[in-house]
Amino acid sequence: MSPAALLNELAALGVFPVLPAFAPCDVAGGIAGGNKELSVASGSVDVVNELKIGGVAVTATAAELNYVDGVTSNVQTQIDDANTAIGLRALAADSVLTGLTEAKGILNVGNDGLGSGYYLKIQRNGNTQLDLLARNIPSG
Repeated sequence: MSPAALLNELAALGVFPVLPAFAPCDVAGGIAGGNKELSVASGSVDVVNELKIGGVAVTATAAELNYVDGVTSNVQTQIDDANTAIGLRALAADSVLTGLTEAKGILNVGNDGLGSGYYLKIQRNGNTQLDLLARNIPSG
């Protein structure tokens, strides 16, 4: 008779109670072998050394990961879009917008309180580019 069968027989005779199939355990010493799956019903899991996802070590801190909590799209795409918008505003603030600047969506050009003495000019720069200039109307 196998040890498991013997334990079942003894439990059936009331010699000792039946133990649950899965009891809480402490794995602080580690688990040897290949990849293991850990399921946590409640509470938290502290990773002491290295956490890997898909075999790649996660190097971000908990604080860094919390910054992206709730983000539903590619973070790098959002950063790239924001940098493009910031660059476009910075170029426009310098009065001359030239070069290969791409504006996706709607480009709003406003006066921003400069008064009525300013104008917006679009002019050809070479064969293929246009310059967008905000200039002060000369007096007189």
